[in-house]
Amino acid sequence: MKRSISPPDTSTRARVLTYTRTFGAPGELVWKAWTVPGFLGRWWGPKVFTAPIIRIDLREGGVYLWCMRSPEGRDFCTTGEYLEIVPMERIVFTQRFADAEGNVVPAEDFGLPGDWPLEIVVSVTFESLRGKTKITVKETGIPDEMSGPASAGMNESLDKLAVFLDTYAVTDKSEPSAVDEFVKSRVLPEFQPVVAMLRDLMRETAPEVKEVISYGIPAYKGRKLLAVINPTKNYITFGFSRGAEFEDHYGLLRGKGHVSKHVRIRNLEEVNKDALRYYIQQALKFDADSE
Repeated sequence: MKRSISPPDTSTRARVLTYTRTFGAPGELVWKAWTVPGFLGRWWGPKVFTAPIIRIDLREGGVYLWCMRSPEGRDFCTTGEYLEIVPMERIVFTQRFADAEGNVVPAEDFGLPGDWPLEIVVSVTFESLRGKTKITVKETGIPDEMSGPASAGMNESLDKLAVFLDTYAVTDKSEPSAVDEFVKSRVLPEFQPVVAMLRDLMRETAPEVKEVISYGIPAYKGRKLLAVINPTKNYITFGFSRGAEFEDHYGLLRGKGHVSKHVRIRNLEEVNKDALRYYIQQALKFDADSE
C-alpha cells in the first residue's frame, strides 16, 4: 500500500524551497543521475564534498542512504523512504538525518540550528524539452533559519550535476565500438553475459571513466588505467591496476603482483556485485588522488 504524503509544517518556521534547472541532456540520463548510485554519487553534495556512500532501493516504500563527506572527512548522511516513483516523471521521498549505518539521528548531531520536523519531504519532477530536461526540486519542511545554507548546498549540487551531465555526454558519445567487436570475436559465448555485466557495472559505478581497448583487451581509463577485462578459456579476469593497495573485506582479490590484483569470474551466479562495486570505488579513489 502506498504511504499517504503528509507535508510537514510550512508555517513561518518552515518553508518550501524550490529549485528549477534545465540541462542539455536527455531525460533518461537525468533520471539515472537521480536513481543510479554510481551516477548520483558523482554529483551529490556541495562543491567541496564527495559522496562515498550511496545506497538506493528504488521502489515505493524502498529506503535510501546518501552520505556526503566534507574536506575534513566528516560524513553528513540522510536517509528516508521513497513515497512515489513515476519513471522519467516524478520522485517523492522523505528525508531524515542519519549516521553512516542509516540510523536516524537528530539535526543537532550535525550542529544544525532550527526546529527540524521529524522528516522533510522532497519531490523531483522531470520534463523533457526537445533533447533537454527541466527538473524542479521542492524541499518541504526546512526550518526558516536554515533556508539560506540549504539553498546554497542544493544549488551547488545542481551545479555539479550540470558538469557531470556535460562530461558524461561527451564520454558516452566517444565510447568505442571496438569493445563490442572484441566481445563478439574474442570472448567465448558462455562468458559473454559476464562481460556484459561487468561493462554495465562500470557504467553505473564509474560513468565518467572511458571504456577503451588497451593492450588488446577492454580497459577503463580515468587519469590513468583503472581496470581491465581479460577473457581466458576458463574464466573472466576483472583486474585492477592498483588492486594490491585495496582494502579487501570480501577476500576475492587474487594475484601475486605487488601492484595489480584481480577477481576471477566463471558465471553470473557466483558474482558478488557489492564486492565488485567496492573494488571499483576504490579504483576511482586511487585514480582521483593520482597526479
